[in-house]
Amino acid sequence: MMSSDAIANELRAYFAGQLGDGDGGNGSARDVLPPALSAALFTSNDLPLLDLVRMLGTQLTAEHHSTRARAVRLLAIVLNAAVSNKSAILNTQALRTLTTFFTDKLEDAADILTATPDPDRHKHLSPTTMVQYTIAALTTLATVPTFPAASLAPALAHAITTHIPPVKHLLPQAQRFAFFRLFDAILARHRTSIFKQSGKTEQEQAILAGYTKFAEGEKDPRNLVYAFAIDWVILTEFDLEPTMVEAFFDITFCYFPITFRPPPSDPYGITTAQLKLALARALSATPHFHKHLFPLLLEKLSASPTQTKLDCLHLLSETIPIWGRAAVSKQDNADKLANVLETEIMYPSDADTPAEAEVLTNAAVNTLAVLLRTLYSADPAPERQWPQVDPPEGLAPTIITKASTYLREPASALAPRAAKYLLGACVRADKGTAYLAAYAACDVLLPIFKDPDEGVAVRAPVLKALSDVVYALRTSYEQDNKVVPAVVAQNSSAAATGYKFDAPTASTDAAPQPAELIPTQESTDEADSVGPPAMRKQRRTYFGDNRPLHPFRLDILSALSNGLRAPVVSSPHSNPLLSSNSGGGGGGYRASAMNLFVNLAHIEGFFTLGGPKQREPGQGGEDGGDEDEDGAEPELEENELEWGVREITSSLTQAGPTLEWTSASQNMDVDSPSPEPVLEEESSAQLVARQAAILALQEIRTVPPQGLGVRLLETDVLPQIFALLPDRMIWPSSGGAREGIPRSVEVQRRAVRTALSTVTALCDADEAPGLCELAVVRLCTKIELAGATAVSTSDGEVGRRQFEENVAYVRGLLSTLATVLSASASASASAQVRIVALGRIVSDLPVKLVALVLRHLGTATMGGEEGGKKDVVLLDPSVIRQTGELLVVLVRALGQVAPGKESKQFELARVLEAVFVKGEVGGVLDGGRVGARFRFDPLSLTSGDGARSERREERDALFLFAAASIPLSSAVPLPTVPGRTTTTATTAPEALANWLTVVLRFTADAQTSIQADAGYALLVCALNKYAGSALPAIVKGVLDDFWKDSLYRLSSSPLDREGRVAWERTLSAWSWAAKALLVRGGANAGEGLGMVDRMMEEVMCVREGVDQGVQRLAAGVLGVVTKGEDGVLIKENGAVVRALARQRLFSYLLPKIIDGYQSNFPSQSDPSPSPTPTPTPTTTKKTPPPLSHTQSIYLTAFTSILPNLPLPLLKDRIRPLFPLLVRSLDLADPPGRAAAVRTVTLAAAWGKREKEEGVMRARGEDVNDGVVGVGLDLVEEYVGTLLERVGGMLDPGAENTPTVRIAALKCLATLARTVPHISIHSHANRVLRALATRGRGIDDPKRQVRVEAVDAREAFFVLSAQKG
Repeated sequence: MMSSDAIANELRAYFAGQLGDGDGGNGSARDVLPPALSAALFTSNDLPLLDLVRMLGTQLTAEHHSTRARAVRLLAIVLNAAVSNKSAILNTQALRTLTTFFTDKLEDAADILTATPDPDRHKHLSPTTMVQYTIAALTTLATVPTFPAASLAPALAHAITTHIPPVKHLLPQAQRFAFFRLFDAILARHRTSIFKQSGKTEQEQAILAGYTKFAEGEKDPRNLVYAFAIDWVILTEFDLEPTMVEAFFDITFCYFPITFRPPPSDPYGITTAQLKLALARALSATPHFHKHLFPLLLEKLSASPTQTKLDCLHLLSETIPIWGRAAVSKQDNADKLANVLETEIMYPSDADTPAEAEVLTNAAVNTLAVLLRTLYSADPAPERQWPQVDPPEGLAPTIITKASTYLREPASALAPRAAKYLLGACVRADKGTAYLAAYAACDVLLPIFKDPDEGVAVRAPVLKALSDVVYALRTSYEQDNKVVPAVVAQNSSAAATGYKFDAPTASTDAAPQPAELIPTQESTDEADSVGPPAMRKQRRTYFGDNRPLHPFRLDILSALSNGLRAPVVSSPHSNPLLSSNSGGGGGGYRASAMNLFVNLAHIEGFFTLGGPKQREPGQGGEDGGDEDEDGAEPELEENELEWGVREITSSLTQAGPTLEWTSASQNMDVDSPSPEPVLEEESSAQLVARQAAILALQEIRTVPPQGLGVRLLETDVLPQIFALLPDRMIWPSSGGAREGIPRSVEVQRRAVRTALSTVTALCDADEAPGLCELAVVRLCTKIELAGATAVSTSDGEVGRRQFEENVAYVRGLLSTLATVLSASASASASAQVRIVALGRIVSDLPVKLVALVLRHLGTATMGGEEGGKKDVVLLDPSVIRQTGELLVVLVRALGQVAPGKESKQFELARVLEAVFVKGEVGGVLDGGRVGARFRFDPLSLTSGDGARSERREERDALFLFAAASIPLSSAVPLPTVPGRTTTTATTAPEALANWLTVVLRFTADAQTSIQADAGYALLVCALNKYAGSALPAIVKGVLDDFWKDSLYRLSSSPLDREGRVAWERTLSAWSWAAKALLVRGGANAGEGLGMVDRMMEEVMCVREGVDQGVQRLAAGVLGVVTKGEDGVLIKENGAVVRALARQRLFSYLLPKIIDGYQSNFPSQSDPSPSPTPTPTPTTTKKTPPPLSHTQSIYLTAFTSILPNLPLPLLKDRIRPLFPLLVRSLDLADPPGRAAAVRTVTLAAAWGKREKEEGVMRARGEDVNDGVVGVGLDLVEEYVGTLLERVGGMLDPGAENTPTVRIAALKCLATLARTVPHISIHSHANRVLRALATRGRGIDDPKRQVRVEAVDAREAFFVLSAQKG
């Protein structure tokens, strides 16, 4: 039992300021109870809560304000602890007593704020402490489930809205926020007890008036979130007097439009969109805002910035259905708004960017559609009963008449906007306006289409305009049953998403029901408009809309037939712009017809789908047919949908006009002799038609009913598309050719490109997994057939060219296969998720691909035995590499099908280990069809004495095993090395050591780059995934032996071509191993840094015993260690990657390289790391001394890691690094030169941006990026040197490769556009002369170099024309 004396002592200490201080008046975590008091209240339950109140009686009524505030604070802390501990001390009596007490204390708390501060007692207490803890206690009490709301809530609401608003100006933001939370809590849980008469009684009006007084002028975003939510509940549920409605409008609309921009590190997670949404919900809560809101929005729409107009349009879209038909029809309001909207739609502002104009136009169209829907559509809700206005009168016919006027000139600039936007809004609004708009469009456009006087050129814009109208119909039918209006969809739960504080509950705990809506006051229509618009919308269908296109159905089909069959014949003088807009060459005409067909296909009921002719659905009796009579036997209808799909497919598969170019000046008479047509580049018209056909077929997948489109593609389209793919590419032995390429080969290439691009677009694993599976089967068949193409030395040039064609063909097939199985660039889902849906076929595909390659190893061997070595397409290194990339995608997916021990990766790993490690080829892959008459040992494990297999193809094939190993989980065990494992109980370190020994030997002996890459991948995966938390000693020994043996072996060998390659393989393998350990972090990172340091000290930086070329190789391979995205060491592949691992590496390497460079200055004439500014930009510069060998080594190392430096780190260290950048421009190494000049370009670009942001900050404008560097200052300081050395890179040569020259020209253009005019102007003429020199710059042999030279020349022309 706790002693009462102990409690009394703690209370005396508390009130003396010796216990419980330090909160600072902000309710921090220091609000803890004294120990004895806490134990008595919640542990032993010896002290009832009301007894504690009696013990505090003297302090609660003390004369000093600070003493009373401290007593209230203590009670509030006790109350919060009781609720947190779910203590039983908060019984009904305690709740009543405490609520009454704290309610009465509100007046006292307000008085303390205005009273004279007590100068002697408790200076640490804020004057707002009483308010803070009183509101906190009342919030806690109001949220207790047993709170007696009926008797206490009205008095509580009245007290807080009476005593707190007068002292609002004295409260900080946190305590104003506490007020809003309290009012939100009582409104959410007890509003039926407080507002029994929906705000009509005098006390209820006083509460609302007090709230509006407190909310007026609030500016804090967190408080506004609560204020807008509270406003929405009150305006939606209560029947307010006109004066109160106006008061709520005044405190709400003053925030429109929202201009709030969250700071970069917003602690509350409030976004501009969330505030706009909350304000829009409040402003659209009641129809009584109409007379206040509509004139203001109309005024803002007439002359406001783009963003303000957007906000107005979005708000109108939400409020017009709430206002109702009668309200928007008063005083020509609808006509006024329609005129403003028409202006925004038809005449976008030139000041807006195209993207901004498009967004604004779409918002205006949506608002116009909402306006028309409100005016004409029926509302079957019992409480409203709006009648349908059909046929439409007034506004809609006026808009349609104006649009028809524009359509009479379909080639004009306004006709497409009238069709797409004005008529589109009418179509989306209501079935009556849709019928009228569709009829008017067809009535105007189709006669123009058929008029022979108009010419063929007008047909494309006619079909385009008609397609836009049909598209509006299509989207209305597709989305109507999915539409969720903004007022409902953007509810408070969505608005609260992302908040980092407790969101308002008043608008979520009790959403208003239709029966609770505001009753009629003035007009039935106006009052009944309250409620979400979805309650009035019914699902629209083509037949429900009375088939608006049916009167012109035959004319539309005739126009479609003409457009889909239009020839695409391009003239050499055809205008590419006209081909897509006005039908030039037939490409735009056919594209418009395809687009129209697709939109019509998505309107269920327009096309007939075959079968016996019968009456249209919904028609019967005498209305059953239009012109057909009933017969004894029904006639068969053509499947019009299949017909259209066949016509679109034919545009992809047909030869002749689509693929050939015919000169307009040639005699087109078929009887006249003419030479064989020459195949030209695909014209713009042909390209438009082909792309339109692919997009049309892509959309056919989703035509209703569900599954019909996919069936059409599977049965009618894909067989024709796959027929374009040959079994193998054929290179004729003779025939006409252009630039050495026969015409038949060009035709084949175009057919293959068309087929593969079509398959890629149609066989998407997400949208059509069935089509994707079909594509996988057919593509694999083609890969098998074309991949079997072989060539020997006796086949001559024709055989070699045919082999190269098939290599490119198989690579295209593999790339297409990877694309259809992988995520598209715009998709958020990963590639693996898409593949999992394909099931078994993907599980078998990796083994099948490996079998296809290995089968031909035996073929190549047998071919060699017959006297001529054969090269097989599937064994070409580029094909093997492409196959490996596909395997990475497939194996990565297998780990997601069934993660863990049941993963398909385990089974695949066992199969691949048996083949590539144990050599068990026969009977394992592909049913034993892989030839077993040759010994397959790519790792040279069974060759005896470690002898290396000399067959390149066999060792190249190991790349497939390496690629499949990259995404394997670390749970999959390492391969078991034959002959090195004495027992089955080999430890993990021993298994890793044995495997590393084999892999390192294979990598060091690699004959080709693909073999080396295979070794690197196997090495990295083994070390990174299986090294453990600390590298085992046995593994360290393997790495150490490899390094020592390699150095000894290579140092004694001549540095010829093979020796240089061997050094490169060894150093790269060592670097990859170091990187694998570095990214693991922890102790392994230290091992990795040690390996890097060892390579630098023993090879790169050593002065004797190592060839200079080897030192440069060692400096260059540092780029391997520092490269970030290598496609192997990523988490998607199961690699262990720790954050900041690369930063640790750079923090080690950069100082070491800078120190090494500085310590090797031959004299003091070399630029120092911290240069002093030159007096003027035209100062004569001394020619720098030539780089010593050691300096060039360090600069090579610097430039090798330069492209991989993280941008923040580069910005932070740019000043000490910039002199090294300047000297790196003198390197003879092309990659180093290119890296240095690119970094100079980057420094100038970001420096310019930072200068501009600095000006913005000086003006007080918002800038998100807070980093300001000195990049541009350094570039300006060295501008003369930079221009001289970068200009010297323009001469073609071994050191100045095209890559270097392109980088140099981009740097020159950037310098001209970023460096201040005063510093660079004097160099402009010299640079222009250099760019115009014969053989360099704009006269460079390479086209891409010339393109960049023209851009650089233009930048300097502008610079020279400017005046400083």
